[in-house]
Amino acid sequence: SQPVWSRLGQLSTASTSGDIAVVGETLRYGLRDLSETYGTRLLFQGMGGLLILVLLTAARRNTAFTARIGETAAGRGFEHPVAVALVLSLALTQPLYPTALPSVIVLNTAVFIAAELIVLGAVLKGVGWVKLMLVGVYLIAMRASYLLPYDSPLHRLTMIVGALIGIALIVAAWRLGKTRFGYGRWYGAVGFLSFTFAALLATAVIANILGAVAYTSFVVDAVIRSSAAALGLLTLGIIVRDLVGAVVDTGLARLLRSVRKNSALITSVLKKAVTAIAVILWLWAVLNAFRLLDPLLAGVQGALGSRLTIGQASISIGSILVFVLSVWLAVYVSRVTRFFLDEDVLPRLQLPRGVPAAISTGAHYVIISGALLFGTAAAGLDLTKLAIVVGALSVGIGFGLQNIVNNFISGLILIFERPIQVGDHVLVGQLMGRMTRIGIRASTVRTYD
Repeated sequence: SQPVWSRLGQLSTASTSGDIAVVGETLRYGLRDLSETYGTRLLFQGMGGLLILVLLTAARRNTAFTARIGETAAGRGFEHPVAVALVLSLALTQPLYPTALPSVIVLNTAVFIAAELIVLGAVLKGVGWVKLMLVGVYLIAMRASYLLPYDSPLHRLTMIVGALIGIALIVAAWRLGKTRFGYGRWYGAVGFLSFTFAALLATAVIANILGAVAYTSFVVDAVIRSSAAALGLLTLGIIVRDLVGAVVDTGLARLLRSVRKNSALITSVLKKAVTAIAVILWLWAVLNAFRLLDPLLAGVQGALGSRLTIGQASISIGSILVFVLSVWLAVYVSRVTRFFLDEDVLPRLQLPRGVPAAISTGAHYVIISGALLFGTAAAGLDLTKLAIVVGALSVGIGFGLQNIVNNFISGLILIFERPIQVGDHVLVGQLMGRMTRIGIRASTVRTYD
């Protein structure tokens, strides 16, 4: 393309009016195509949005719920039920309409940004509406600029001005967040991303001046889409984190003894999970915006499909990963299962002393054993060959690990025959104490000292 000074010399009132008319015609054609192609889905999406609005309105009128969320970010966000309903319903537009024209996506993004900034203004108490309105106008204008005729004088001017304003907004947002809210442990990550996005926009300005319009359009579009995704996930993340605390504090949830005793811990874990999911979704959106997602997935798929060969044995890296993930997930599920068994289920049953501990420990090892078998089968290992290997190793285990095997068998006897139970007073050598835990490999005795 021509350098920017050559194209801007062709800018006139007539060309600008023609470009704007093209934008209007593109929008009308995109909406008509959407209604003809996805009429039923549009109807269901609208009904879903109305249902969300009805539920939010009902929640606002529920005095117990509003008292529980109080002056939290979620409570302030729920003061704008229409905006929240728009954010939740429009977030699913692209998955629902995979072949929708770019003009429809741009229009959807514009409405989504306007709604999410209304909610964000209520959620982030202390941020002025004027600042958020300026950010919203900028993001919507930049998304709409992609409907202008490619490489037209107005398109080139919009790209330059938009990139420069984007750099200024990134710097202002970084300073505002640093002074007013603080970033905590996210300080380094936010700073790196802010610098990276600002640097990319700077290169887009230079590229536009020199005539590399394709690079400019790509970079500016990717940064805008990433920023819009960040604002949306930030808004939803803050609201969901507060709702998690409100749900854990409800009377229904507190019927569980485990929730009553460990509400702070459960809330903390769930909030961390919400944050982790939001970060993963944002990274996914960024990779997709910069067109790195498909190559990355293809590379990962190729790496997982590569095989390691040792002698006659061959196994893929993906199979190893499945095995490791199966064991890790089993350990986590086992911990959660034992937590609810020990805190909620078993204390409600009239069981002899020692039986609850045996059930809890047995459930733990059943889950772990099942995960090992599943992971081994998913990894593609031949269980018959594995049995031969285990049989050969058992000879060495019998000689070299006799004490461990003896402890293991003794633990099984203590758990299931229950000659000694948790809470018994025992004498071990010269030490006397109380049995606090009985495990398969080792048990714990707390002395009186």
